[in-house]
Amino acid sequence: MYLIITRSFPPELGGMQSLMWGLSRELSKNLMIKVFADHIEGHKDFDEQASFSIERIGGIKILRKYRKAQLVNEYIKENKIDGIIADHWKSLELIKTSYKKYCLIHSKEINHPKGSGQNKRVVKVLSNVEKVIANSQFTKDLAVELGVNEKKVIVINPGVDPAK
Repeated sequence: MYLIITRSFPPELGGMQSLMWGLSRELSKNLMIKVFADHIEGHKDFDEQASFSIERIGGIKILRKYRKAQLVNEYIKENKIDGIIADHWKSLELIKTSYKKYCLIHSKEINHPKGSGQNKRVVKVLSNVEKVIANSQFTKDLAVELGVNEKKVIVINPGVDPAK
């Protein structure tokens, strides 16, 4: 089983939401998937149509991060998992496990001055993942420049799901 930890998931609209939905849907065709996502109005009807388990975490944004991490950490202790995929380095910051972790990045979220507190947090989290998945060569180059191990970073340019 793979856990997907995300702050951006449908029915909320957006590019990252679409990417995380597509990733979850495609992986669930061959793997057991459980998604931990932020609560969004109207999620129940949407979640019932998914072919995988979605656990929603609500509450005040600042506390939600800690609550979600606590739920994920408890889930990891009680279940056998193969790995974790996250939409953002902050989604992994409080996850305590030695299981393989994969983290998607884009330039806006990691673009903090080298040596700053935020930069140190980003590098610390990304140094403890199996692979960092950049959405462009530009993002990979920026991550490496800011201190992320180049050997861990791969580039997967996002695709577009054609309108039906």
